[in-house]
Amino acid sequence: MKGRRNVTQLQLETATLGNETHLILRGKLTLANTREVRATLLGGVEASAGGLFVDLREIRYLDSSGVAILVEGRQAAIEAGKTFTLVEPSRAVMQVLELSQLDRIFTIRRGA
Repeated sequence: MKGRRNVTQLQLETATLGNETHLILRGKLTLANTREVRATLLGGVEASAGGLFVDLREIRYLDSSGVAILVEGRQAAIEAGKTFTLVEPSRAVMQVLELSQLDRIFTIRRGA
């Protein structure tokens, strides 16, 4: 699976590498684009044999709707017995995750 789509204020790119699905997000993750991101995240969890890696290094802004989608994706992965990893969250994303203490529940990979 490989693809690239542009939605409101966000670019989504997906790729399958081995048994893992990688989702790269660029731009702003907000209420305006959560429907598309949700479908892509949940589809990535379903399509992946092992897990989903969500690259957030180029997310400039994340609102509460975006946070909710990440939490939902993590939960879907856990229920499916798969991994859900946030890769290189940007400073803006980390600030939100730390403020909400969600950095404690997510698997976060830095320095990849």
